Amino acid sequence: MQKTKMITEGALMLAIYTVLLLLSLYVPVIAVISSLFLVLPFIIYASKYPLKYSVVFFISSVMISFLVGTIFGIAIPLLCGCTGIVMGWYIKERKEALSLYVSASLTFLVSLTLIYVTSIVILDMNMIERFYDIVDSSLKKSEELATSLGQTVDPSDLEKFEQAIRFGKVVLPSTLLITSFIATWLFIVINFPIIRRLGIHAPRFKPFREWSLPKSVIWYYLLFLILSLIIQPEEGSYLSMATVNVMYVLTLLVALQGFAFLHFLAFQQGFPKPVIVILTILLLPFLQFIGILGIIDLGFDLRERIQKK
Repeated sequence: MQKTKMITEGALMLAIYTVLLLLSLYVPVIAVISSLFLVLPFIIYASKYPLKYSVVFFISSVMISFLVGTIFGIAIPLLCGCTGIVMGWYIKERKEALSLYVSASLTFLVSLTLIYVTSIVILDMNMIERFYDIVDSSLKKSEELATSLGQTVDPSDLEKFEQAIRFGKVVLPSTLLITSFIATWLFIVINFPIIRRLGIHAPRFKPFREWSLPKSVIWYYLLFLILSLIIQPEEGSYLSMATVNVMYVLTLLVALQGFAFLHFLAFQQGFPKPVIVILTILLLPFLQFIGILGIIDLGFDLRERIQKK
């Protein structure tokens, strides 16, 4: 009876996955929205049945993806399938929310990296390099068009664009890491309310205003900040790339700490949630200032001091 139910539900989840896959591949209008639900069948199935059956379910989804979307369709179950199965397994084992989030994000990162490397090695297609080549080509054509129309192009503006392109290439590793954590967070925010309505227990995260980094992050931040000022490695070297990527991630982390502190202050003042969200969006351009605020909060336990008062 249990095995029949398992097969039946597996077939139903595969059908749902196929519909979502078709929408994501062939209906551009809703592709972004439908792609956020692709992890849902994997989460539901993995949260109910043993891991070995989830692996069979995953292999079936790969086959369907190949038939529906050719070889490029295989990337979707690698990203969404593996991430969804990890989430479902953590739910089944009643693990805490933070460990689920970190493990699922790292799974997404490994899958994303695997797809990227495979596209280079097997298909001889570097999608990211091709993107930067298109941007660079567009920039040169824009410059030529402006010159042909008799307009002068400020060399400093061109240099800024070129610096932005070079910086994007340097921080590619940390960009993939951050993308993985953001994508997983979106999967959780959108899909967990659905599975709770289906009667599946899903761990809840504590409010963002209570979120705090380990204090060791301050020392890592200061250490790499000092190293980047003292050593000043040669541009393009591995040491330079490592330093820039670590500082990029640490800067975003202390900025998150700062936003968490601001959310705490807004909650203390009784601000409604829509106002807090709007203020957060408006403050996004001031990440450096928010980061300094985060360092102060982390170093001096500002939230605890305010609560005691």
